[in-house]
This record gives sequence, C-alpha cells and structure tokens, in this order.
Amino acid sequence: MSSKHMPQVEEITNFIAEQVGKRLDPEHPLLDGSILDSILLVELIVFIEETYQMEVSSEHLDEYNFGNILKICRFISQKQIHD
Repeated sequence: MSSKHMPQVEEITNFIAEQVGKRLDPEHPLLDGSILDSILLVELIVFIEETYQMEVSSEHLDEYNFGNILKICRFISQKQIHD
C-alpha cells in the first residue's frame, strides 16, 4: 500500500476499532462474520461516504473491495480517481 493511503488506513482502522473495541491489523479479514455484521457494515459505509465524499453502492460490497482495511483503502482511492 502506498504512503498516500496511510491516512485512510489510519482513519478506517480507528473507526473500526471504536466500533468493535479492538484495533485490527489492516489485513485482518472483515467479511468472515466475526468483525463486520450487517449493522457495522452500514455504519462503515456511511462513515466512508461522509468522510471521503463518495457513494458506495451495493455492487461494491464484496470481498474484493471490503475484505480488509487495505482493500477498502484501495477501493476508496480507485473510486476517487474514477468519480
């Protein structure tokens, strides 16, 4: 992950840590059911949309884009470039 993603990694990591009560490694799986339940996933989407001024559609909610914090940051960067 490039250094330009580091603020995003920190922001997403901090948000998730506040919600789940522990700090996760940026490569820790999020969609296996142990971290992101449906409510937390919606809260994370709202956080991303508000923080990064973007829209996240349901077609983006998959392992490729939301599998871990690093993948989320890559998704945000790619979306910002293409929007």
